[in-house]
Amino acid sequence: MSKMLGGVICLKVNGKLYFATGDFKYGGGEIKRTEKLAHQGVLGFTGETTAAFIEGVIVKKDIGLKDIADIQDATITLDLPDGKTFTLYQAFSTNEKGIEASTEKGEISVKFVGCKHAEV
Repeated sequence: MSKMLGGVICLKVNGKLYFATGDFKYGGGEIKRTEKLAHQGVLGFTGETTAAFIEGVIVKKDIGLKDIADIQDATITLDLPDGKTFTLYQAFSTNEKGIEASTEKGEISVKFVGCKHAEV
């Protein structure tokens, strides 16, 4: 296994390479636990399902906002510097603010959410 912990990544949507830049985030798909409190202290916790996701910034080269917005039922892979791969299955594009592009940097902010995920 590689000793590199951060840095170079590779993002693919249905096998097509996208020019990823900056800091990507990924995760979710696990149970979010929230403490349940009473005057005696912590009684336990409640659980809530979270969505598995990959988000970051790609270079706006040969791709438009509509292309990103139209992504659904896709397989998204994020190859990590440590040799692992985080994969979303049955994934779709989403963004709380809508799909956003920066004219100054020529970049598009993307977020993908999947119905299933794996980290290998």
